[in-house]
Amino acid sequence: MVCQVRMYPLDAGAFNFSIDPNPFDGYGRGKLFAEDLARSIASASHPVSVLRISSVCGIFTTPEGVAQARGLAPVLVRFAKMNRQINVMGTGESIKDLVHVNDCADAFCAAAAHPPGIM
Repeated sequence: MVCQVRMYPLDAGAFNFSIDPNPFDGYGRGKLFAEDLARSIASASHPVSVLRISSVCGIFTTPEGVAQARGLAPVLVRFAKMNRQINVMGTGESIKDLVHVNDCADAFCAAAAHPPGIM
């Protein structure tokens, strides 16, 4: 199961396992509910892994062969190059974790290859 870090408070800082989930909106609450539900039905024959992914970025190639940067990082760069205002949620002091799409794929493969025991 893939969730995201939106289930943490806006002022949580860098995400780590010592922070208890406390979603700030309905989307995050729904993700946390789905995690809890998946864990509740986990078994030895149907293990559940939960990956909480932050902001994914990478290169997407269109069917025409054009490479396009995707994710938050290219948006921030584009706005900065155009000298446009960048609106952020919260106070603007939060830390944003970025992860490359290839690293996400590696994490998915590792989770599938090495399922957890029953929690």
